[in-house]
Amino acid sequence: TRRTGRLLLGAQRNRAGLRNRCEFARSTDSAGALDQRLAEDIRSLGFDSFSFEVLDLLEASLELTPAQVAADLATLEALWRERADPSLLY
Repeated sequence: TRRTGRLLLGAQRNRAGLRNRCEFARSTDSAGALDQRLAEDIRSLGFDSFSFEVLDLLEASLELTPAQVAADLATLEALWRERADPSLLY
């Protein structure tokens, strides 16, 4: 959140779909449409305290299998988790 500095890190193959889900949750004031770890803070701080940011992009080639893409995304997420302060992670 912008107020607390807390982060929810995740790897997602469908960036547009995740962004749409975030926008839908905001437009309907429905914290339940998002990751449940965020729900309490959304209810107490409001949606405007949160932002959606792309931290990294995976350049996937056509030669990669879906399993390889998933593994590479998991590795990227792990690298970002190592950089983050564990006390700020959801």
